[in-house]
Amino acid sequence: MDDRIERRIDSIEDWINLLREIHTEKEGTKVVREAKENLLRKVSEAVIDIASRIIALQSFERPDTYADYFEVLEDEEIITTDLSKRLKEMAKFRNLVVHQYHKIEMEELNSIIEEDLEDIEKFVSQVERHGNSEWRAKSPTK
Repeated sequence: MDDRIERRIDSIEDWINLLREIHTEKEGTKVVREAKENLLRKVSEAVIDIASRIIALQSFERPDTYADYFEVLEDEEIITTDLSKRLKEMAKFRNLVVHQYHKIEMEELNSIIEEDLEDIEKFVSQVERHGNSEWRAKSPTK
């Protein structure tokens, strides 16, 4: 598998572990809320980075939006249709957080941690299952 994808997967796993560790703070302070939001943003961006890298390595047509990256991976049978839909929502969440369109409340953050981290783990699993020497061979740089 491509080294850059492997490094992003390692980061995702570390951040998910941190999210689960701090998740016990259901109400929490402003610091806890900010930490959860920041870690979720980082996980989302890492997933998008992996999708982008796969698209580049495989010379798939590059879509216009982050959400559409997952449609490409779905079309190429790298991820499932259900997972693609869920990851499109994650990309929208990332945009909300990054562009600060609205404040994400603690309840919403907790819900994402409880219900959606599994989607990220499924993504990692499906990417790892499809990752092979072909990705490395097509890589312009290592």
